[in-house]
Amino acid sequence: MRWWEAYPSLSRTELAHTVCKLLGWKRPSGRLKNRECLDLLDQLDTEGVVVLPGKCSRADPWARRRGFP
Repeated sequence: MRWWEAYPSLSRTELAHTVCKLLGWKRPSGRLKNRECLDLLDQLDTEGVVVLPGKCSRADPWARRRGFP
């Protein structure tokens, strides 16, 4: 099992947050580099290196969790 498959219910944002925490990827201020990690994960998904969950629409970011498209 690949590491990103261990968290199938996480959204892209939650996955990026988890990756940052696991790798200790932080800014000098101590905050996690979530944006940079999201960009990296998107690039890896585009290149077929990882398979991420679909993006949620901004209109209803919780739709995926409730089981709606």
